[in-house]
Amino acid sequence: MEAKRRTSGVIVGTIVLLLLAVVVRCAWVSDDAYTSFRTVDNLVNGYGLTWNVAERVQAFTNPLWVLLMAAAYAVTSDVYYTCLALSVLLTAATAFVLVRFVSTSARSAALVLIVLMGSKAFVDYSTSGLENPLTHLLLAIFLAIFLRRTPGLKTLFALCLIAALGAVNRLDTILLYLPTLLAAYMLVPKRRGALIALAGFAPLLAWEIFSIVYYGFPLPNTYYAKLHAGVPTSEIMAQGLLYFLDSLDVDPVTLIAMAASGVAIVACRLSALYGPISGAALYLVYVVGIGGDFMSGRFFAAPLLVAMLALSRFELPESGLQLFAPFAIAAALALASPRSPLKSDSSYGAVERYGVNPSGIADERGYYYQSAGLLRATRGKQMPSHLWLTQGLRLRATGAKVEQRGAIGFAGFAAGPGVRILDVYGLADPLVSRLRIDPRGGKRIGHFERRVPKGYFETLESGENRIADPSLARYYEALHDIVAGPVWSAARFGRIAAMNTGGYDHLLDAYLAAQPGRPILRYAEASQPKRQGTRWDAPGNSVLGEDGLEVELPAETRCARIEVSVDNNDDYELLFLRGADVAAKLEVPRKPIPEAGLRVDEIAVPAEAVTSGYDTIAVRPASGDGRYALGHLRLLCAQ
Repeated sequence: MEAKRRTSGVIVGTIVLLLLAVVVRCAWVSDDAYTSFRTVDNLVNGYGLTWNVAERVQAFTNPLWVLLMAAAYAVTSDVYYTCLALSVLLTAATAFVLVRFVSTSARSAALVLIVLMGSKAFVDYSTSGLENPLTHLLLAIFLAIFLRRTPGLKTLFALCLIAALGAVNRLDTILLYLPTLLAAYMLVPKRRGALIALAGFAPLLAWEIFSIVYYGFPLPNTYYAKLHAGVPTSEIMAQGLLYFLDSLDVDPVTLIAMAASGVAIVACRLSALYGPISGAALYLVYVVGIGGDFMSGRFFAAPLLVAMLALSRFELPESGLQLFAPFAIAAALALASPRSPLKSDSSYGAVERYGVNPSGIADERGYYYQSAGLLRATRGKQMPSHLWLTQGLRLRATGAKVEQRGAIGFAGFAAGPGVRILDVYGLADPLVSRLRIDPRGGKRIGHFERRVPKGYFETLESGENRIADPSLARYYEALHDIVAGPVWSAARFGRIAAMNTGGYDHLLDAYLAAQPGRPILRYAEASQPKRQGTRWDAPGNSVLGEDGLEVELPAETRCARIEVSVDNNDDYELLFLRGADVAAKLEVPRKPIPEAGLRVDEIAVPAEAVTSGYDTIAVRPASGDGRYALGHLRLLCAQ
C-alpha cells in the first residue's frame, strides 16, 4: 500500500511539473499588465499609488497584486521577469494546495491537472502579468479551508478573510466566494456570525476606506470607463454571449470542463459542492452581463479553477473504463483544441497572426507573444521588445510633457513619471472616463473611445483650466480638486460626497447635450495633393482637433488604396465609415522624415472596408504632440 501511495505521488508530482513547464513555455506579459506596473513603478519611486503623478487616479483593478508586485519590484528593479517569476510561483502554490489539501485522491488530482494543462484560458492567464495567478491561489486556499475544516465561527472568519483578500485582489471575484460564504454562515449563530464575517472582511473594508479618502471614489476608474459608457444593455449582453462562443471556438476545453463538473456535481447530489459550483455559475452570468472581455478566455480562468477544485473531490475508481475514460477525454480535448497550450512554442503568433476578431475579442497571448513571450527573450534583449515600449522610451528621452494615446500600458510604463498620458479610452483618465463614447469611434468591449474635450490637452500641458465648454470646465474644477487637491481638506471631502451622489452631474449633462459632431470636409477640398515636407500648419492643410475630421466621399466606394499626408511626428487613425457604421479601422503610425512637416503615404484599405464599401473616411489623432494636421486624402482608383 505504501509503495502504491509513493507511485501515485510520483505520478501526480510529474504532472504538476509538466503543468508548470507548459505555463513557462507559454509565459508572456500583456500591455494591460503594464498599466498596473506604471503604478507599481510610481509607488516604488515615491509618487504614491498613482498613474499620472500629478493626480490620484486608480487606473488598476488589482490592488493586492499591485502591492505584491511593488514589494518584489523594489528588490529586483525589473518588472518583466519579476512578474513572470511571481506568477509561476503562485501557480505552483495553487497546484500544491489542490493536490495536498483539496483533492480526495491522486487520481482525481491528476485528472484535474491534465484539464488545467489543456485549458488555454488557465495557462494563458497563469502568467500575462495580470492578477489571475494570485486569484487562483486565494480560491484554492478558500476551498481547501471550506472543504477540510469543521463548520464554525473560526472557519467562517478564515473564509471571510480569504474572500476579502480575493476581492481586494479583484473586486468582481467576490461573486465566486459568495454562495460558499453564505453556506458557511448558515451553519453558525447568526448574530455572532455577522460580527465574525465583518471582522474577516476587514481588508476589503480598509481598502474601500483608503480608496475613498485617497482617490475620492470607492471603485477603480476603469469601472466608470467600462461600465458607464452609454452602450445599450442589449448590445453588452450580446457581446457577452459572443465571448462564450469565442471560447468554444479557440479553447473548447475550458467551457466543456466547467459544464461537465457542474453536471456531475448536480447529478451525484454532492451538496457540499453546491456552493463553489454556484459561485462559478454566478460569475459566468456576470461575465455575460458586462459583455465579457476583449481578452479571449481571461474571465473563464478563475471559474474553471473553481469547477476543477470541486471536481477533484470526486472519488475515481482505481481501474477500468470508468477511470480510463475521463483521462482519455481530457487528453483528447486538450490535444485537439485549435490553440492548445500543449502545442505552443516560441513561434506562437508568428506563423499565424492572431489579431482582433470581428467581435473585438483577441487572442492576447498570440497578439503579444512575439514581442513579450518568455521564449522570445535572449541575453541583452529588452523585454518586452514591443514598438509601444520603444515609443514610451522615446517620449522619456525627448522630455515630452503630455502624450495622448489609446494603448497606454507599455508606452506609459516606459515613458516614466515625467510624461503625462492622456488616455482616450478613459481607463486612466478621471475626466475622459465620465464622457460618453464617440459613436463613430471604437466600441470594442473594455475600450470605449471618447472625444477629448476641446482645451483639455492644453489644460494638462499648462496646468491651467483651458477647457472651452464652461459647464465641463466647472465639472473638471471639482473633479481636479478631488484627484489632485490636498488629501486632508474639508472642502475636498465635501466635493467627494457631492461627486459620488450625483451633485455635479448637471454640469456633465449640459456639456454632453451640447456636443457637436466631428467636422466634415468635402472630398474636393481634401483631395488636393500636398508635397512631402510641407509645414504642418501651412495654408490649405486641415489643422485637426482632438476629434479629427471626416472626409465625405462623392459616393460609396470599394477603392483598395488611398493616399494621405499627415504630420510626420504623430500617430493617426483612419476610420472607414459606411453610413453610421465603422467598416474598418487602420492605424497610421508616426514616421519621422528629415525635412519634418507632412509625410505622404500610400495606404492599403483594410479588406473588410473594401468588401463592405465605405462613403466616409474619418482621420483622428491617436497620439502625439498636440499639433495635428491632415494635408490631403485621395482615392487611388477611378470613381
